[in-house]
Amino acid sequence: NAGIINIRLKKATLRGLNGNINAAYSQMRHYRANAAGNLNYRQGKWNLFTNLSHQQVLQHTTGLIERQVYENNQPTQFVNHTTDIDRGTGTNIRLGADLYLNRRSTLGVLVRLNTYHNPMQTPGTTAINKGMTTQDLLQTLSKNTYTTGSVGYSLNYQWRDTAGNQWSADADF
Repeated sequence: NAGIINIRLKKATLRGLNGNINAAYSQMRHYRANAAGNLNYRQGKWNLFTNLSHQQVLQHTTGLIERQVYENNQPTQFVNHTTDIDRGTGTNIRLGADLYLNRRSTLGVLVRLNTYHNPMQTPGTTAINKGMTTQDLLQTLSKNTYTTGSVGYSLNYQWRDTAGNQWSADADF
């Protein structure tokens, strides 16, 4: 199945300065927190707006791997216990402006910035067993820092006729 999804975000129509903020925190075994805010200023032919959000996440994922290796029909068992420790943070920023050229035409510009950073660490312990006896114990620490980000730009033009139809053109990079 394929199709086009047209998501229309509602723009503030209030004049002057307005906005809102929100925050959330959840705690189960690990925490998750986020905060966001919107700010809009509309005066005359101009509408300026920004949306900001930030999140922080802590998550532990445990792993267990058991392997049997045979040498001369004698088994050696490797038992590996690990814990992935994810501490991700992400930020999203949207900055935009709309210019109302006349009652029917609007020109808009939007800049989007997104970042995500996760300095994941995985400490582990591997027991090497022969028979019922632990021969060796290995301690390991893997570090895998994941960082990504993107910037997007949009330019749009919108025209409405007297019958309520709307025509728009968008250019996104």
